[in-house]
Amino acid sequence: MSLDIERLKRLAAMDLSPDEEDEVARRLTEVVKYLDRLRSLDLSGVEPMYAAGYDEANYRPDVPSSFDPDEVMRVVPKKKDRYVRAPRMV
Repeated sequence: MSLDIERLKRLAAMDLSPDEEDEVARRLTEVVKYLDRLRSLDLSGVEPMYAAGYDEANYRPDVPSSFDPDEVMRVVPKKKDRYVRAPRMV
């Protein structure tokens, strides 16, 4: 894959010196080579992973908690009737 540094500079609105262009081209070429390597792997027997490090033991059970509405309204600083008043968000 050929990298068009001038096009990338224009898309990213970057101003690079010739030395920086060479460095960016070198690094992007390394990234593309690595991605090509990943693309060539045979993953036919591998189950897809949706989240890295997913472990059910790290999560609490999803159980709704109950509360006393009267107690909540008692500690709310601003209210009108049975509604909590909050600052206007724009």
